[in-house]
Amino acid sequence: MQEKLLHGLQFLQKLPQHKLSLLTQVILGVYITWLFAQMTWQLFPQPVQNSISQSMPAQANQADKQIDVSKISRLNLFGNYNAAPKPIERLPEPENAPQTKLNLKLTGVVPSSEPARAAAIIEKSGSQDVYGINEKIDGTRAVIKEIFADRVILEQSGRRETLMLEGRDYKAEAAGSSYASSNKSTATKEQVSEQKQVIKEEDRAAIEQLRKDAFSDPGKLIDYIKVNPLRKNGELIGYRLYPGKDAKLFSSVGLKAGDVAIEINGYDLTNLSQALQAMTELKSAQEASLMVDRNGSVTQIFFSLY
Repeated sequence: MQEKLLHGLQFLQKLPQHKLSLLTQVILGVYITWLFAQMTWQLFPQPVQNSISQSMPAQANQADKQIDVSKISRLNLFGNYNAAPKPIERLPEPENAPQTKLNLKLTGVVPSSEPARAAAIIEKSGSQDVYGINEKIDGTRAVIKEIFADRVILEQSGRRETLMLEGRDYKAEAAGSSYASSNKSTATKEQVSEQKQVIKEEDRAAIEQLRKDAFSDPGKLIDYIKVNPLRKNGELIGYRLYPGKDAKLFSSVGLKAGDVAIEINGYDLTNLSQALQAMTELKSAQEASLMVDRNGSVTQIFFSLY
């Protein structure tokens, strides 16, 4: 199974740089499917990512660098089967290093209390690449030393510098501010209906069958849930969810056909950086909150992951 996943990731690694957001949508689609399995009490092994056919532009810029997708795969976004839940550790406060003068753009981050799993997406001269801690940024002498939710700390010639997340103001941001905290859903309490789902006794046989199917062939998860990116005027606005062959099992976790997943635990799923953060955080979370748009009204579904 691991070999198949690595093979798929190696294939995706051939995609050009401007397909990074598409790659994230693919991973997120698989993750939402996996999350559906989590709602049914059972923690399944990693789903296999299907090979994706991607037509290449005829006039593709051959000078563009390839995204190192292997770095994303090493983040272990899907976690380990039957891994015991780990306590969520608080990230250290970022230092007030001066803002860098390098011509770089920080377009995405995956902060983690475990440095080996942190990653930053940095653009230089129109080309993006994924970097981890202690990796040197191509074309510069700067090395990434720390990765936070709204910035990274670089070291250049022994000097520490700050590179802020694109759209963030260095002067306006207080140290330790969270990228996710200022991007919570704007829905009011009156607009959000909350559901706490309890799996019924009669559904347990179906759940057990789902567990067996997913354990023997993770690809069968798509028989139970289908995930399609939803766009409006060319922009991603969420992920449309539909039941597969077993609509009863789909509804038993509180979902309805046509629901549009827009947030998980307060993270905006249409935002590249936040979607990556959500996938990393959920791996060690014990509870989750899925926000869906249901016929124009926002519904919040709570469930336990363990």
